[in-house]
Amino acid sequence: MTIPLVSSTSATCSSLYQSVKGSSPNVSGAFGLVESMLGQALGAVATTLKDPLVQVDSKLCQGLDTLQEKVPIVKEQPQEVRNRLPTFLFFSQSCLSSLFQIYNRAKTAVNTTLHIDPVWSKTNQLLTSEYGTVVLTGFDTTVDFADKCIDYYLPNDDEETETGC
Repeated sequence: MTIPLVSSTSATCSSLYQSVKGSSPNVSGAFGLVESMLGQALGAVATTLKDPLVQVDSKLCQGLDTLQEKVPIVKEQPQEVRNRLPTFLFFSQSCLSSLFQIYNRAKTAVNTTLHIDPVWSKTNQLLTSEYGTVVLTGFDTTVDFADKCIDYYLPNDDEETETGC
């Protein structure tokens, strides 16, 4: 079984190689010499490492089979993948946008929490001081006086007393 993307890439690279090789006689001669030397060197290595190479090839084939099962898009033609790419990118952008919104909200919540704790700590420190006690006592006295004034000038009606309001 072939993988279309690999076949397409291989064909493109081979075509590019052939066009560069055929661009001039000097380049063609140099490439031919390199091909000959690599062929001899790799031939010697291949006969020496035949058994390990067969095992590696077998494992790679198993890996490709697993890849084709787990990621079925690798079996599709490159043009089909390119055609589906805009939909995939839109979906990915939408997901990433949602993730960034969640991240920013969490970051804001954490920053707010982290910045509130020192404020509360300082506030508690001030309110437990001598001046804070004077301020709180004055505030309580003022609230009690205001409550008594409201009760005196705006007494409860009989209806409000029955409903509890």
